[in-house]
Amino acid sequence: MTANELFVAIQQRNADYAAAIDSGDLAAWVEIFTDDGLYLAQPRENADRGLPLATIRCEGKGMLRDRILAIQKTMVFTPRYVRHIISAPRVSAMTSVSNFVVFQTLHMQPTQILAAGEYRDEWVQENAQLKLKARRAVFDTELVPNSLIYPL
Repeated sequence: MTANELFVAIQQRNADYAAAIDSGDLAAWVEIFTDDGLYLAQPRENADRGLPLATIRCEGKGMLRDRILAIQKTMVFTPRYVRHIISAPRVSAMTSVSNFVVFQTLHMQPTQILAAGEYRDEWVQENAQLKLKARRAVFDTELVPNSLIYPL
């Protein structure tokens, strides 16, 4: 894959990622990851200091599916819509960094910024498809205005 093809492929996968979460198709979100893929939602302070503590940590598709099950069956939360805006990636070999903003709208309330930060990603080619080996969603603040329900 050429550098331009990789850039376009990563940008498309980021669009797929956002669409899966924003539409509520969390099963499609899981399929963007490798079987042993890592997903972290972590405050910048912890990420920059190399600390492992994360607000959400899922290691492998089993844990990603457990997160979906928790959202759909066991968590109690006010219904909401989320909307992701993801910048063009800065690509180096099979890694990339993209800025993100996630907006959240709860019923009868104004839309607010839930989180802003950057995705620090590791990609692999698997069966002619680009997949996430690791996504570290590093958000800029130590606090979010509400609990994190959906992945960033």
